[in-house]
Amino acid sequence: MPASTGFTLREEPPVPVAATAWAVFEAILAGASAQEVQPIVGRLAREEFYTLMCTLCLVHQEVAGVCTDRADEMEALLGAHCHHYSGGQRTCGPGERGATFPIL
Repeated sequence: MPASTGFTLREEPPVPVAATAWAVFEAILAGASAQEVQPIVGRLAREEFYTLMCTLCLVHQEVAGVCTDRADEMEALLGAHCHHYSGGQRTCGPGERGATFPIL
């Protein structure tokens, strides 16, 4: 049996993430799952939601070249929420995105 260190570990509650596109994007890149950020995505303001979806879509392929796990989580969010994302590809044109710009 290992010697006691005198410290007690306790699990901290998760830190709440603000309902912004940037916060969700950072959480996904930092290791959060699509399922974990799902409630936050549901609370995003319309503009924030579109900003997040377009950002994820624009960087998805680049991220896939570096980390397939993170790209899979991005794809899960896109597949669940963006009607312009189908079969792993963007199907929208610039006019359909309107004035939405990515966060990057």
